[in-house]
Amino acid sequence: MTCNDIQSRLSSYVDTALPGSEQRAVREHLEACAGCRAEHQGLELTRQLVAAVGRRKAPADLALRIELALSRERAERQRRTLEAFALRLEDSLRGLMFPAAAGVLSAVIFFGLLIGFWALPVVVNDPPLPSLSYTPPQLTAMPPESLGGDGNAIEVEALVDANGRVEDYRILTEGVDAKALQPQLDSIMIFTVFEPAKAFGRPTQGRAVISFASINVKG
Repeated sequence: MTCNDIQSRLSSYVDTALPGSEQRAVREHLEACAGCRAEHQGLELTRQLVAAVGRRKAPADLALRIELALSRERAERQRRTLEAFALRLEDSLRGLMFPAAAGVLSAVIFFGLLIGFWALPVVVNDPPLPSLSYTPPQLTAMPPESLGGDGNAIEVEALVDANGRVEDYRILTEGVDAKALQPQLDSIMIFTVFEPAKAFGRPTQGRAVISFASINVKG
């Protein structure tokens, strides 16, 4: 093999990844060729330096950051899905609005003519309307941690999903170092549990404001 052939195989030779016959041929060439031997020594030195660096330890809060990033992505995906559905529903209702209005008007006129013809009293019993009540999220569990600091209350608005977990949050209090507080807030929020908000009696997404130092929750 030529020097070009040998040098193209040096990386695999250093990793002992060549077939036995090629490994032996490269070794024999290196014993006789000073130029290729110098190239091989440089690769060996590089491998030793990389091995000496070792593996870097992942940050302690990496798992929390990944979980929060995934939660934000899920929340954004749900928001886009709801907006697309609302847009399609609006377009559908706009197309049905005129025919529906014309049908209701015809029905009212026809019904009025019948009433006038038969002169019969009509008693209408309206069915009860469903409750439109909304219950905001309620705090049920939070890690026994405090933010410390100068004792001033820190308000945080949390976006709570239908399972009672914090999807995202933002600091409402002005004049605080949000970047310095983020690691501890991430740790608190990931383990905070709410009774989810309810609309029509069903769990739904909602927002709650947490005031640290006197942990009060407002929907």
